Amino acid sequence: MNLKRSTILLGIVALIIAGIAACNQAPAKKPADTGTVYYRNLLFSETPWDTERGSRQLTPAEAKEVNSYKFTYDESGRLTSVEYVRGDELLSYGSLGGAAKITYEYADNRQIKRFFNENNEQIESGGVFTAEYTLDEKGVRTGLKFLGRDGQPVENRNKINNYVWRILPEGKLQEKRNNQKLLISQSCQIIRIYRCRHPWRDRSKWKKFRQP
Repeated sequence: MNLKRSTILLGIVALIIAGIAACNQAPAKKPADTGTVYYRNLLFSETPWDTERGSRQLTPAEAKEVNSYKFTYDESGRLTSVEYVRGDELLSYGSLGGAAKITYEYADNRQIKRFFNENNEQIESGGVFTAEYTLDEKGVRTGLKFLGRDGQPVENRNKINNYVWRILPEGKLQEKRNNQKLLISQSCQIIRIYRCRHPWRDRSKWKKFRQP
């Protein structure tokens, strides 16, 4: 009887120790994306401040059999390209603004976005040949301007030439949009009309634009 009790007590003590050890374990940190990742779909966003992101991750073997979005990241975890593909073939009918592929180049505090067709030729997307983002010291987007084939400022199909973003004290994103022809007095009024705020902490849950 005493032996049985001792065995039970030892078992209980072992379970308690195992539970404490499990509670004290640090959670595993998710590594930054590097290399290539495939997704079935793209997540929708209401603002160009948000970087492209995929949903329903696929294995490379699965991606060979269906249309998918191929995300490529550099060694720092920065997105360098998104391609809509089936196997090795570029497809032009995805959700990349009429492009089969987009690329990102990083230079100083700039993130330069370009658009390509299924023949891997650079094209315009919505009237824009090159989109140039400005990044802060943390790599967060603070501005965007659109350029044409000649490198000069242009407006996109929504008559916008540039965006300016700022994180507000309450943790939301303020977005201002400008065209090329507004005077300062007109710009203040238009900015007030176009100003919108987005949740900053969770980029996957965008809300509808609303006036402040």
